[in-house]
Amino acid sequence: MIKKFLKAVCAISFVSTCLCGCTASSESESDDNSDALTMVIYNNGSHAAFEEALKEAYPDIEIEFIKYGGYDSTDYTQVQLETGEVADIYISTVLPPDDLQANALYDLSGEEFLSNLSVGILRNVTVDGAVYLIPTNYSFIGIYYNATLFEENGWEVPTSFEELEALIPQIEAAGVTLSECCTQYPGAGFAWVFDMAAGDYTTTLEGQQWMNDFLDGEATATGNFDEAVEILQKWIDCGMLNIGETPSDDSATKARFQEGNTAFLIINGSFQLSENSDGTGDQYGIMPFLSEDGSNNIIVSQVSTYYGISKDLEDDPEKLEKALQVLEFITTEEGMSSLSTSSSTISPIADNGVDESSPLYSLIELMDNGQSMELIYVGWEDYFSAIGNAVYDVMAGEADASEILTVMDEVQASGGTIDVATVEETLTLEETATVVGIAFAKAADADCALLSIGDFHGHDVKNSYGVNGQMFAGEGLNESTICTFNPLGWYGTVHTMEMTGAQIKQAVEDGFIYDGSDPDDEPYPYVLVTKDGEELDDDTVYTVACGYESQANQEAYNYTDTGLVGQDVLLDFFTEIGTVTKDTLVWSE
Repeated sequence: MIKKFLKAVCAISFVSTCLCGCTASSESESDDNSDALTMVIYNNGSHAAFEEALKEAYPDIEIEFIKYGGYDSTDYTQVQLETGEVADIYISTVLPPDDLQANALYDLSGEEFLSNLSVGILRNVTVDGAVYLIPTNYSFIGIYYNATLFEENGWEVPTSFEELEALIPQIEAAGVTLSECCTQYPGAGFAWVFDMAAGDYTTTLEGQQWMNDFLDGEATATGNFDEAVEILQKWIDCGMLNIGETPSDDSATKARFQEGNTAFLIINGSFQLSENSDGTGDQYGIMPFLSEDGSNNIIVSQVSTYYGISKDLEDDPEKLEKALQVLEFITTEEGMSSLSTSSSTISPIADNGVDESSPLYSLIELMDNGQSMELIYVGWEDYFSAIGNAVYDVMAGEADASEILTVMDEVQASGGTIDVATVEETLTLEETATVVGIAFAKAADADCALLSIGDFHGHDVKNSYGVNGQMFAGEGLNESTICTFNPLGWYGTVHTMEMTGAQIKQAVEDGFIYDGSDPDDEPYPYVLVTKDGEELDDDTVYTVACGYESQANQEAYNYTDTGLVGQDVLLDFFTEIGTVTKDTLVWSE
């Protein structure tokens, strides 16, 4: 099982952590309760209401929440299935491959509570007659628009790409920004290749057949998928798909849209339907992906989260019974409501009760009319980063759309994403951070490395700037799985600071507090990495490799960008060593 890392008090050495002992309440309560069910959660705030509602319904059930705040939760959930490191209650934002579900998850098909869900939704999750995952609230992926802004300017929401092209000059003449695009993750760029062409190619019989043939290695992209990338190029040329001011920070991108002077927000996921969470301010709508003439506009549907049970619980009937009670609770109206964190989601319970006045009602009608497709994911995992990054190159004007076809064929010919190393022994969070620190320090020619540990405080505050994910025995390391624990994400660069030994020790003792966090929040622990566990001299000035640091530390310690992209550094490091074991924790020349 995934082990909760313990925030131990350690000496300042190559596996040192801070002395703050910062532990979430739910974790500390379960330290003495071996009967607690484990559950990995990925979004801060997403399970606070759920925990409270479950406790009221089942007071005797304890859940130990293992909290991941890293950059690639999708791959992290799949790594858990592949390596058998599955928490008691398994959570995923996508449907994993059928064989992984069958190998690692408990079959729920005989449980009465499945009757609470609509037949169509259950059909989507059935695997050879078995059901391993419970779908929760649905969301829609489309193109968000500022309905208030449209009304104020007298603009009609376009119902075809032709109408959109005609509207764009009016938007620009009014001094309104056309669109903001969330490009922090390659997965968005990947999705847009299929989404923008959904009505005219992706959902057609020809497009569906090609996708199957391509994944089977029986067709190439070049000469077959040309129409789709040509459609994508049209969305780029008209300005709808663009690289904004903060391409690696989706939060900033969404914040600019919420300022009220942007017509559209293009995001590969759900967003709120109003400027403010209480429903006030500008109102937003969701536009489907437009076909050329509007005859086959498509909305993409996505289940917010799937829940399952580890197959290992078959050997623990008492825990299995409790886990089944948790899933039964999830299938109730109260359970679904406690898991809904957005006004733009729909309950999968048979009678979802969506009112005709809701902005979502017309999208449900599209689904009823067959004008929808599920989020494209399974089978394409090896292509996400390569296609996504190629799309961003095209959006930035650094490549022609035909480059996307070339990249797709190259990945197909290579057999998919290639593992550069294998993890032979499971590492704790601190040990994973140690390995990352060694890689960063060596690449930056630094004397030591200082990285924070990612975690949540309660359900509300998380540190995404730290090392969040573990490395598990049996895991293959490639550019996607490396990003699950890379504190710099896909594009962030390694930095250095100049600090004395005494200052470094004080930083470790104080812990990491990121800018904008509540001063009363507990600091997050640091991991300090030194060569051969060398003790630092208080008066000596050291070059310290690091990731993101607070503004105070940046100003105090000559925070310098090395220009080394963290992903590249880690890929090179793991390629060189080939395997990861406990021996990898020792930094020696």
